[in-house]
Amino acid sequence: MKRIMMVAIGMAAMLACAVTVPEKTPEQRRAEMEKFGGYVKRPGNGKSVLLADMRGGKADDILEGFAKGGAAILHLTFDLKTEAAPTGDDIGVAARKLKSAMHPAVVAVVDVPGVPALGIYPEEAVAFVNVAPLKTEDETRYRARVTKELWRAAGFALGAYVLPRQGCVMECVHSVSELDGIPARQLSPMRFTNVYRAVEKLGIPDGREVPYVKALREGWAPAPTNDAQRAAVQKWEEVKAKRAEKETAKRKAEPGDK
Repeated sequence: MKRIMMVAIGMAAMLACAVTVPEKTPEQRRAEMEKFGGYVKRPGNGKSVLLADMRGGKADDILEGFAKGGAAILHLTFDLKTEAAPTGDDIGVAARKLKSAMHPAVVAVVDVPGVPALGIYPEEAVAFVNVAPLKTEDETRYRARVTKELWRAAGFALGAYVLPRQGCVMECVHSVSELDGIPARQLSPMRFTNVYRAVEKLGIPDGREVPYVKALREGWAPAPTNDAQRAAVQKWEEVKAKRAEKETAKRKAEPGDK
């Protein structure tokens, strides 16, 4: 039983640490095109998650790596910028002040002794990572700690919340040593749906490719460019017309309606 549990934990850790999508073959792409018009990307609007380095210096490669990793894994833009270090304001207040129309969500990084490593304001889509309590002479361990906390901060700010199981960076921890014990260094795929729901509410477009028919249902599909997409549009218009007819008939059948 113990061996089975260890294998399951190891598989979960692998899933959370490496998300790879195999390249589709030409035959698969043709089949997908015939079935639902292929894939399309949601158009961008310039909005992104602000990754604010508030340590008063140049952003280091840990943050740069996180911004690139977040873009590759979540298909979201993390806009890395250097901001002034918080002074008289509470860290949370200072981080919330960085929100704007183009940055509806903020993940800030500070270096303030005596403050916890993680501060979250999920209702406002804001979180901060404080590197002060994460510091150690072991550079590899320090980098792992900061990377994990960055993913945790982004997760909490973007609706991922705690995942009560091993193998996910969103596992509940109560100390830096417990943080060290988390095998994963990034968000588990099991939390992606929560993130995409949150960013949609915030108006931040994600760069995922979705089936053309799904884009039609969601109301943002681009103009069709091939026969499969034109057929999908025609079919969707027919579906909408039938729905409208049923709704009209339903209203006419309501008591008192003439």
